[in-house]
Amino acid sequence: MIGNIFVSVFGTYYTIYIFSLIFSRKKRKTVLDTNKKLDKLRKIPVKTMEQQKEFVNLRYPKRGKFKFTWALVPRIIFKIAVFIVIYLTYSKTLEHFGILLHLWQAILIIIVGPIIINLILERFGVQKSSLLVFFK
Repeated sequence: MIGNIFVSVFGTYYTIYIFSLIFSRKKRKTVLDTNKKLDKLRKIPVKTMEQQKEFVNLRYPKRGKFKFTWALVPRIIFKIAVFIVIYLTYSKTLEHFGILLHLWQAILIIIVGPIIINLILERFGVQKSSLLVFFK
């Protein structure tokens, strides 16, 4: 039972990420541009301080301080609703087919899953730059 919960949460998180890449042209273009810049910087064997700073800023972008506005509330509610709907879809699908995963199976899926997802996203050029990002 706990394995099903972990797999459902894992699947929901990556489904939302992949859908956001598919439907958001702006986000997809940003990821493609960032990957190109990072690849260009990775090919330089000895980087200057400016290049190192640029690499770190691209790899780990800083966000500004969060400022609450009421305009964000419907957006947050919509994101929560989408997460719940996708999570319930995964849960009901596993339940419908009678799949009951043990914890060790769920951990195995969670470790192997990002590698498979990265290979799929690599075909479209929007892969995450390192698998370490998945295991943070």
